[in-house]
Amino acid sequence: MAKSKSVYVCSECGAQSPQWLGRCPGCGKFGTLVEEIAEAPAPAAKKEKRERSAAAHRPVPLSEVREEHFERISSGMEELDTVLGGGIVPGSLVLIGGDPGIGKSTLLTEVSAHLSNYFEGEKEDSYKILRAYKNRFGSVQEVGVFEMTGEGIFGVSDYSDIFLSENRGEAAGSCVTPSETGNRCMMVEIQTLMAKSAYGLPRRMPLGIDYNKLVLLIAVLEKRCGIPFFNQDVYLNAMGGIRLNEPAVDLAVCAALASAARGTPVDKYTAVFGEVGLTGEVRGVTFAEKRVNECIKMGFKRVLFPAKNFKSVKKFEDKIELVPVHYVSALIRKLFPEEK
Repeated sequence: MAKSKSVYVCSECGAQSPQWLGRCPGCGKFGTLVEEIAEAPAPAAKKEKRERSAAAHRPVPLSEVREEHFERISSGMEELDTVLGGGIVPGSLVLIGGDPGIGKSTLLTEVSAHLSNYFEGEKEDSYKILRAYKNRFGSVQEVGVFEMTGEGIFGVSDYSDIFLSENRGEAAGSCVTPSETGNRCMMVEIQTLMAKSAYGLPRRMPLGIDYNKLVLLIAVLEKRCGIPFFNQDVYLNAMGGIRLNEPAVDLAVCAALASAARGTPVDKYTAVFGEVGLTGEVRGVTFAEKRVNECIKMGFKRVLFPAKNFKSVKKFEDKIELVPVHYVSALIRKLFPEEK
């Protein structure tokens, strides 16, 4: 015997609801739902419903099957693309199997060579940077430096001058910072250019530095150091196409911006590192000892850094001039003494 149940039906539009509602979900009118007794479908009716559902999923002739299209990436090998149905589907997993020596590694090496585009840097530049964005078995902070030649691409073990310009220290607007990337510390030159804005809203165009970070540091220099940027377009570039994401480059960016604003170059043998807060304070950073040691190895004579890191680098006093600073304003006074 079929069981009965209550159903609430709208007297205006006929919409049904399993429970009473003050407002009809169909027409939106209030107080129109009326309770009605409805019988549950008999077993025969349920069976008929299941049969209709099964009919919708019955096998059909191949001529009636719709072809699904996926966006594919070419592997660089036409024959492999053919076997895969036109290329590699993003997000898919392809398992290559076979007997030892059959050519699995050679095949995947060719595919990897075609797909290894994972590189940073300018297309016209011979140096390329390889960075891992996700690695379950190692650090994602490591970067590899490669040189593209006519004979292929090769790893560069001596990258000391790749991120430094030959004429640094001659023009205003540049500063060198020891940047920590994984297990490596690289000396990177940050270059800035200021030009009078032709529009009401000045432009901020950074390359290698986060846009919001640049805007924040400009605000700190305006408020805490009195350097005007409101009518100046600001352009910034990290040499060699490298991306600097760590906060320890903040102080070097401020030094480069201050140099550009004053039109006075920073000494070529001076390096700067440290994090900058909104109050203008210079905060301590990690790997200070390693950074100062890299400055010494590269022949720098002076390094400006957070005062909080002085204790850990004090042992280098006889090898390089150590200049600890507490605030950005103190950095500017140390770099440009005549500004007192």
